[in-house]
Amino acid sequence: MRRITFPLLLCLTLFSLPLAAQDWVGMMRDPHANVHAVQQAFNRWYSQTHKTSKPGTEVHAPNGRESEEDECNELFRRWEWFNVPRAAPNGTRADFNLVGREYHNYLIQHPVQAPHQQGPHNFQPGGTWTYVGNTQVPTNSNTGFGGDGRVNRIRFMPGNSNIMFACAASGGLWKSTNGGSSWSTNTDQLGDLTTSDVAINPLNTNIMYLATGDGDGIQSIYPDPATIGVLKSTDGGLTWNATSLSYTLANAGANYYSVNELIIDPSDTAVIIAATTMGIYRTANSGSTWTLAGGTGSGNATWFHSIAFHPGNPNVVYACTSNVINGIGGNFFRSVNNGVSWTNITNGLPSNATAEGMALAVTPADTSLVYVLADRTGTYDYQGLYVSNNDGVSFTMQSGYPTQPNILGNNDAFGPGFGYGQGWYDLTLAVSPTNKDSIMVGGVDTYLSTDGGVTWAQSSDWLANGAPFVHADIHHIEPVPGNSLGFAVACDGGAFITTNGGPNFSDISNNLEIAQQYSIGPSATVAGRWITGWQDNGTNLSTAPWAQVLGGDGMVCFIDWSVPGATTFYAENPNGALQRSTNSGGTWSNITTGITEAGPWVTQWCQDPKTAATLYSGFRNVWKSTNSGGSWTRIGTWGTSSITALAVDSANPAYIYAAQSNMIQYTTNGGASWTNITGTLPVGSANITGIAVKSKSPSHVWVTFSGYSSG
Repeated sequence: MRRITFPLLLCLTLFSLPLAAQDWVGMMRDPHANVHAVQQAFNRWYSQTHKTSKPGTEVHAPNGRESEEDECNELFRRWEWFNVPRAAPNGTRADFNLVGREYHNYLIQHPVQAPHQQGPHNFQPGGTWTYVGNTQVPTNSNTGFGGDGRVNRIRFMPGNSNIMFACAASGGLWKSTNGGSSWSTNTDQLGDLTTSDVAINPLNTNIMYLATGDGDGIQSIYPDPATIGVLKSTDGGLTWNATSLSYTLANAGANYYSVNELIIDPSDTAVIIAATTMGIYRTANSGSTWTLAGGTGSGNATWFHSIAFHPGNPNVVYACTSNVINGIGGNFFRSVNNGVSWTNITNGLPSNATAEGMALAVTPADTSLVYVLADRTGTYDYQGLYVSNNDGVSFTMQSGYPTQPNILGNNDAFGPGFGYGQGWYDLTLAVSPTNKDSIMVGGVDTYLSTDGGVTWAQSSDWLANGAPFVHADIHHIEPVPGNSLGFAVACDGGAFITTNGGPNFSDISNNLEIAQQYSIGPSATVAGRWITGWQDNGTNLSTAPWAQVLGGDGMVCFIDWSVPGATTFYAENPNGALQRSTNSGGTWSNITTGITEAGPWVTQWCQDPKTAATLYSGFRNVWKSTNSGGSWTRIGTWGTSSITALAVDSANPAYIYAAQSNMIQYTTNGGASWTNITGTLPVGSANITGIAVKSKSPSHVWVTFSGYSSG
């Protein structure tokens, strides 16, 4: 049983920090910000708020459970891992508008590969493919818990709470007809599998609208494809077509735009309002035409993330924003003409210099009431919960900083105090439709208030310490119809539900095939046996049923080719936390003895194809172990930055190739000496990401590049 204790971190308030150290979130979201400048801003912020820690470290959970990020470090490292290789060597980010246009032209020239056909797992010609992934949540035998993949939002069918919809961050729209016991999808062939919301016409439930784009991902750090706009179905979701709020990769690009939430006017269902990162858009003719609402689309009125109609008067509409590219924080807006134009309301709310982001909730139990949740700029912890009793005209604070608990924080790692939070990534709340005082808030975990937000009790915990398990990082909470303590939760691990406010939660993620995978390591001796590394949801084994064998972010993993029965596994957590198991993942050992360098977010490593006890890994240099990872020796001293690719010739393992982003070297004598063979490779405009060596012909080598240039 592996147990890693939490380091003691000194959490400081950030109001005295230099602006450059605070604004790394806004810089991440700005497609024009140089990636190296973003790295420097984050590292300055981290060094000033974590006097005892270094950037690139991670807080791990005990007993192989999901690891949780060390003050946003883990989330930032994912952004860095994706964006830095795709930028130019000088740090300039790619023009994804140009990339999108080129991809669009490719689809026109190769129509058979255009992903527009409908149907579950309807793959295009070019081979016969069969789905062999998980069909239930991989469970960790040490904890009884696991995770499936990130869900952005959950919705119930009007009039039938057994029918539910889950909007996956990169897996499309999923439907359950039995209260979440099982799920299915028919959106695999949509032009965009990133989804953030679905709105259903309450008078004709065959009419549905789908918001595309990864709302919390693009809002924060994930570089998923951007929105293709709002799609419409008139047959209950069997087929989908574009509305006039339509984008292509050519004019949206990756990591730029998202449609975050959709609402339908219950009194006139032809009116749909969309909260987007570009402003608020409104249609009065069921999506035939859309108009940018007055008072939105620029300045502090762009990154809309939360929107709701007044429960008793649809002429009144509320909306909230989060931190935008120029650093303007959270704002609350109100419309009194059915969303045609908007006014910024500030009375009783924190300023946008104080609040990083805001989210809102309303309830038919008290139609004049509006709740607004805010996180603090710089620390991203709990700023406060605010309530309006006059239809959003003015607010008063119910609870918040500096009174504990910090309901947006990570209580397991840092306690109930302030100085830590992820409100820029996790910020949501819901209020019961039958009890105005019953509120659930989502940050890292969930908290419940039964007195209108004055006091709070933790209702779920990502380590199941004193509260039932719900996977960390809560993105949306949806009230269960007709139940004052019923809430459905969308999070980084899938979908969960409680009917009693938290004494009990059920994982309802079975059949959600939405994992975001870093790697696959197949067995050389047992057919159908492989391990896979999943973002946020561990390293998982293809047993029947699938099992989570190691918690945390699962990175590069492989199975020892020499052991009968394929029972010896190698896996890793971020930043080179190499692990070995000799009992099919039952227990693990840390195998980094002798390595004195920090590993990159995804550390490349592999097994020698001839000598099973020999391993190779790429940190800043190449390292070699001859005792299955028991100890390591550096076999190169030429490294100046992290190793990005590593390959060993299958016929003659003395031939080893290794690359940094801008250089490739090889050795013919097992690492005793190395030769730079970069030659004329275009490392001045792109970054090396992969190496393949032709078997029995080690002089025949392929390299892959990440980045964009002409030619």
